[in-house]
Amino acid sequence: MLAMSSSIETKFQVNQKAGAALDLIWKALNDMGLGGLTNVKKIPSYTGPSVVRRPSYVLLEYKLGLFSLDRRQIEFTFGERPSKTLISVKWSYPTFESDRRRGHSGLLSLLYERNARDTRQNTVWAVEELKSRVGGAEIVADEPAVREIIKEKEVIVKIRCEYCGIPFDESFDRCSNCGAGVSGKRWSEQQRFCPYCGTERKQDIGEYCAKCGEKFA
Repeated sequence: MLAMSSSIETKFQVNQKAGAALDLIWKALNDMGLGGLTNVKKIPSYTGPSVVRRPSYVLLEYKLGLFSLDRRQIEFTFGERPSKTLISVKWSYPTFESDRRRGHSGLLSLLYERNARDTRQNTVWAVEELKSRVGGAEIVADEPAVREIIKEKEVIVKIRCEYCGIPFDESFDRCSNCGAGVSGKRWSEQQRFCPYCGTERKQDIGEYCAKCGEKFA
């Protein structure tokens, strides 16, 4: 019968299929020296060697201590994705709570507390060591599908004013900068100033100067 226990839990991902990930886990645990490692439960379970293994849940058990009486369990849950597998680990360990509840005091009580702390710390180390040996990495959320969005943009064609040289929208009937008209005659550099009074013109070209009244040649 298993003693009162707690557990260390973690999640990570590996770039392997679920079956290959389980093989890596099995090898890593054996290399870590876990004695008497056995498969207690596996979902789904396969008996045919030709069937591709894609486990979703596996419960493993190993033994420690004198005469291998200390049995501990590790639960694995697998979530296979197209290019990776998400693995949840629940590694149980004894808390020695029942021993501490018997009313022991003094050095014996301190011994149980120390054993509990050491056991938890060793379990934390074992979880991290397993993650490292199988190439576990932090879980990265799947990138959302890229959606192409096409927006229509209005194209504005501009023409350059022959009077001031500033571009303006071709749909306008006159320059937005100097006011020169775009129909019929246009301003030119020679026509910018009246040859008689020197007045600068900011309207459509006419036959007479708006200030002095002289007729242009």
